[in-house]
Amino acid sequence: MSLQVLMSRNKGKEYAVTPFLYIKLIRTGGTFLKEFPRSLPFSISLPIMIEGIISLNASKLRYHQFRMTQPEPGGSKYQRYTVFKVTLPTEYSSWTEFVYLDKLTPLKMKIKFDSVPEYEEVESEPLIDFTFDPAAKLYRGVKVVQDDTNRAGITFTQFYVGVTLPKEVPPGTDVTVSQRAFVNVCVSQNIEGANFMSETCVGIPHEKLGTVMCKCTKFGQIFARSLSVRRTRLFLEPIVYEAPEETAHDEIDSIPVILLVIVLCTMLGAFFLDRRRHKMNMIYPTAYPGDNNLLIIGIFTSVRFLAGTRSAVAMKIVGVESSSRVILLQTHKIQRLRMGQDDWFVVTTKRPLGKLTDIILWHDHYWLSDWHCSEIYIYDPMNIKWYHLKVDRWFGMVNCSEDDSKKMVLKVREIDSVEGVFLSLPYSFSAHFINELRNSHNIISLLYLRKRSLTTIEHRSYVILLKVLSLSFSAWIVEKYVTKLFFGKELDPEAARGLLGLDIETIFLSLIVLLISIPFVLPFQLAFRSNYKSRLLQKKITNPMYLQMSKPEDLVTTSAHPTKAVPEAEVTPTVKKVGFRLGGSESQSAARVTRLLSNVLLKRIAWTKTKRDNIGRSWKKTFLTYFGPAQFHCVNITWAIFEIKIRRRMMVIR
Repeated sequence: MSLQVLMSRNKGKEYAVTPFLYIKLIRTGGTFLKEFPRSLPFSISLPIMIEGIISLNASKLRYHQFRMTQPEPGGSKYQRYTVFKVTLPTEYSSWTEFVYLDKLTPLKMKIKFDSVPEYEEVESEPLIDFTFDPAAKLYRGVKVVQDDTNRAGITFTQFYVGVTLPKEVPPGTDVTVSQRAFVNVCVSQNIEGANFMSETCVGIPHEKLGTVMCKCTKFGQIFARSLSVRRTRLFLEPIVYEAPEETAHDEIDSIPVILLVIVLCTMLGAFFLDRRRHKMNMIYPTAYPGDNNLLIIGIFTSVRFLAGTRSAVAMKIVGVESSSRVILLQTHKIQRLRMGQDDWFVVTTKRPLGKLTDIILWHDHYWLSDWHCSEIYIYDPMNIKWYHLKVDRWFGMVNCSEDDSKKMVLKVREIDSVEGVFLSLPYSFSAHFINELRNSHNIISLLYLRKRSLTTIEHRSYVILLKVLSLSFSAWIVEKYVTKLFFGKELDPEAARGLLGLDIETIFLSLIVLLISIPFVLPFQLAFRSNYKSRLLQKKITNPMYLQMSKPEDLVTTSAHPTKAVPEAEVTPTVKKVGFRLGGSESQSAARVTRLLSNVLLKRIAWTKTKRDNIGRSWKKTFLTYFGPAQFHCVNITWAIFEIKIRRRMMVIR
């Protein structure tokens, strides 16, 4: 049996802190022995080598430091000493605990294995003897750690250390205590064959800083590496639990309750606003049972400061053949003639007025509120004519003289089409934007919705609920995927609760949530906008974009049975009349209503038939026809006339 030993230096930036020692035990037959019989250990002492150079300088060692201050007398005992839990990187049968001080101060130390040392136990320990170490330039003390059983072969990897300043030390004295943060541990590797089996050797305590003592059982490559000694400081102050006051809402999370209250309050507020606006949206029925002629009047209030009025405005329309009654446009109970808005009224007359010539306006001074009117539009569906009146003046006591403010006669001008006129209204972009925002925005409209809006309480509630659900779903997507995709980290909802601030990352995530929530709400908004439009009015009466886009089949219902084709010049448009039976004067009034509608539709068909060939459709007009926001009051002329005519007679019949 022969023994081969080989030693080599470690290289620069090597993980080993000692030279490499190769040990082989070879039998006569040429076989290798991995260990001694019965796994007997052997001891080896290796010098410290840093980058191939023997080093004995202890100043390069790294320490774990903490500061101790002697408290005032009468304080808590837990403030008078410090306890650490020490975890070693390998097993030791005995450990030498080195303590270094920056200045010579009395110090006591107690070491236990099974439990945390109490203050009385640490105080009863003898003082540690300190000597000055010139290499480390600190005062060094030594405490040998050994198992209480003192049995051979018993090893340990962790223990508790209690450190305190004696009572004789004056209060306020502070000292910096340093302990070794790293220890050199031997490792044995079997380099024979394909598998490099490593084994950490048992540590041997020693006081010589320039060497490493190894106690291994395996042959092969042996070296030492520096491993950390983990020291965990234990806080000994007792944690006092203070039970909160008992309430009935301990198990309820406040955030869902707050969200639920907000949604309920929003729906309740929308309900009352909807009911109030429903009363305000009633068109003022300036009509009599015997009236058979219809006019639609649009009054535009200027976008100026205090241009709207709460006073009543009276109007009389003068034509070539006749004149209307005095029409009172009340405003103090119904919110009309407000700044920057257009109001449309259905007016009936007893006889046809013919071509319109003048309009007479009166302004009531009861509320002492001025009014600035920009222009007035009148549509005569009987003759299919538009009339325009440019007003652009103040009505009131402050801005005008008394005679001018009481009565004003204005000349009316007939126009061919209103398509270009509406596009050149004297309103600014900001005024248009604010009006459209109030009309169509599903959240702002809850507070600033004007009376001509097309939404109801049911649809507003649906939009709110869909918005909340889509935001929750979007937040879940952002939490799970988007933050990890863009920022490389996952968002912890528990840790991030209440910590979101106004920074670039938060704004970016909010924009992503907004973009994700748009597809959930936009189809629903377009659907109920299209569904709640009065197609008859939008295409035939008030919206200038739809005036010249009508088809005869949209206005007349023909027979279901096809007939023989007749030349176009001989075609007489037919109308499916609405038949209802009422006794006496009711039947006569119903017949007058039917004749009125028939005349309007027949003349409308003839007018649109000549215009249809030279007017084309575009994708923009088609889209706005079905999904565009409402620009005017949606008044169904057929049902408006029928309701005006029949309301009083139905009361008599009942």
